[in-house]
Amino acid sequence: MGAAYSLLFPGKPSYAGPGDLTGKVVLVTGGNAGIGYEMSKSLLANNATVYLAARTPSKAEKAIEQLKKETGKDAIHFIQLDLASLASVEAAAAAFKARESSLHILFNNAGLMDSKPGETTVDGYEVQMGTNVLGHHVFTMALLPVLLKTAKESESGTVRVVSTGSFAHNFASKDELRYDTLDTGKGLTNFRNVQLYSRSKLGNCIWTHAITKWYKSEGILAFTVHPGFINSEAFLNSDTGQYIFGTLFGHPTTSGAVNSLFVGTSPEITPDDAGSYYMPWMRKAEEAKAATDEKQWDQFWTWLEERRLKGVAGKTTETSAEAQDAPETAV
Repeated sequence: MGAAYSLLFPGKPSYAGPGDLTGKVVLVTGGNAGIGYEMSKSLLANNATVYLAARTPSKAEKAIEQLKKETGKDAIHFIQLDLASLASVEAAAAAFKARESSLHILFNNAGLMDSKPGETTVDGYEVQMGTNVLGHHVFTMALLPVLLKTAKESESGTVRVVSTGSFAHNFASKDELRYDTLDTGKGLTNFRNVQLYSRSKLGNCIWTHAITKWYKSEGILAFTVHPGFINSEAFLNSDTGQYIFGTLFGHPTTSGAVNSLFVGTSPEITPDDAGSYYMPWMRKAEEAKAATDEKQWDQFWTWLEERRLKGVAGKTTETSAEAQDAPETAV
């Protein structure tokens, strides 16, 4: 009860901002709206070079123009990215690498919150796991050479990958990963939307541990953050119960950016913190037991890598019909 109360009523965050980020190259998925927009604004205002990755060019370009006006800075660029299409993911990473040779911080922020049982990505994977986890995994691995190079050239502990997770991962057990359903989404007709979302957020936590296991020694620090209950578009456009909950208890999107910005940029974060999960505001917290099983890390990583390599071998360039650039939020 105490944990739930502190989650709902953590008070206002006392966060001064990320500090001067001159010389840093940062990429934010879903950076055109909601939490991602606020992250992009803070990063840009503090002198980072920001790449905003989103699915819809018109929405992204509108957001970029507004960000330039609000900050008085213009070091922000658009990368087209549809996380529900592995071909789009690979193309987005290639577009970034054609422009930059460094990447200091990757915010895997975008995500899908609502879907129907059986709904799939362009490549045929269950849409929430395929978008929220597999898409970001493939994107991160495609950017890995740049991240590794930057880590070798940078101060220890400053190259980071931050995934937007959710307290909702606690609602999923490791058995609910259901590997037999991840490839097609079939067999999930009894799963409610919140279960699909929760298991994808459990996937985010497991992924953070797995990439930490493999790449912390190479200088890449990975984290999962719960942004808080935020009144973002994804929450308010979801079902009636979530809309009411968000209206009553939701925090503004500016607060939703705090945890990601803190974990991604703060000098207080060290290599010893790698793999950790953070709750509002700026607090390291325990995850669900299902996220801490090392055998699960290996099994899930293997599943992701097999699908990544299959996608690299050649897939359709079609983009998904869903607005995957919608802001990430949490339940």
